[in-house]
Amino acid sequence: MRRIFLILIVLGTIQIAKAQVPRKIVVEHFTNTFCSVCASRNPGFFTNLDAQQDILQISIHPSSPYSQCYFNKQNKAENDARTQYNGVYGSTPRLVINGVALSASTNYNSATIFEAYKAQTSEISIRISGKFVGDSVVVQTILKAEANNTLGMANLFVALANEKINYAAGNGEQVHHNVFRKSLFANNSLSLALPAMKGDSLVITSSVKKEATWNASDLFAMAILNNASSKAVIQAEKSIAFSLANGLEVISVSSFKIFPNPVQDFLQFENEHYQWQQFKVYTLQGSLVNSGKLNSQTGISVGGLNQGIYILELANEQYLYRGKFIKQ
Repeated sequence: MRRIFLILIVLGTIQIAKAQVPRKIVVEHFTNTFCSVCASRNPGFFTNLDAQQDILQISIHPSSPYSQCYFNKQNKAENDARTQYNGVYGSTPRLVINGVALSASTNYNSATIFEAYKAQTSEISIRISGKFVGDSVVVQTILKAEANNTLGMANLFVALANEKINYAAGNGEQVHHNVFRKSLFANNSLSLALPAMKGDSLVITSSVKKEATWNASDLFAMAILNNASSKAVIQAEKSIAFSLANGLEVISVSSFKIFPNPVQDFLQFENEHYQWQQFKVYTLQGSLVNSGKLNSQTGISVGGLNQGIYILELANEQYLYRGKFIKQ
């Protein structure tokens, strides 16, 4: 499979001040379409995940314990390699949160599994976006030093995944979320030296050929940056679906905030810089529940929505933002 990538080093002005950004929580979920235990435990895990804010998740399908797994057979080498990298090959379901493997006996339905990873910061931020170019997928990943650091070497895993696949699996599961499709790098991760001075950045452009088994409508990219020695997650980020971007520059959820969140009546956002022109509100299932034009508004009314988790999409001629909010 053809893979092409280019790394650019961008030097910023050296600054002494410390400034870190929130470290994203990322869950690598190891599951199998012939695993009956997965079928019984996965629904509770996804209900738990949907109740959280800004937690990233990707589903990896190893060949053990069931080599006939539908998604594993579409990319056995890379699914197995990522499972082995995290040290959880041999049983499913398993969760690895920010590089830490949870015991197989952990209650995946409990919100407490995420507590240890909240309110953490990182010296590195990530912006990631992608688009279709002919028969290829091109992904740009930007790693930026937000503070002077001595992090040194790291492993960058950039994966393509489908947000939702409807497939009647051998274990009875019908819907599969954030399914790993392909790594952008030949060895599943790229070893690199992180930018050490505040303001410096690495721009990594990578490309792979699009495959027929992928759903083009909801394909997205996810970047996971692991410490080269401990494998702890330094930072993570995901793009929106490439088809939604349609050539627009995507504003990552790390660099743009909507507030208050949770919200009761009025959801606010920055509009002076971006000059948003329109908004859309979706349920997690993808149903459009509200939309409209924006002029200079700095927020929208959400008082008429039922309680639950929604997705807000803001757009203008250049930028696109997509993020979750909770309606109380």
